[in-house]
Amino acid sequence: MEDDPLGQLRSIVVDDPHLRGRLLAVTDKQAFIAEVVGLARSLAIPLTAGDVDLGLSEARRQDLDRWV
Repeated sequence: MEDDPLGQLRSIVVDDPHLRGRLLAVTDKQAFIAEVVGLARSLAIPLTAGDVDLGLSEARRQDLDRWV
């Protein structure tokens, strides 16, 4: 299992089509962050909105790096 909380949640979501669909259905960034934090809380994974926002920024940066 992943050592970091965001990685832990990511692993769970990747393996669960229902959770993936639930998160993919959210189109607003702030609502998405709130949904992720709520999901993490329900699974006893300590995540803050700042953690999720940082994770999104890092993922966006990695996607851009692949295109450059």
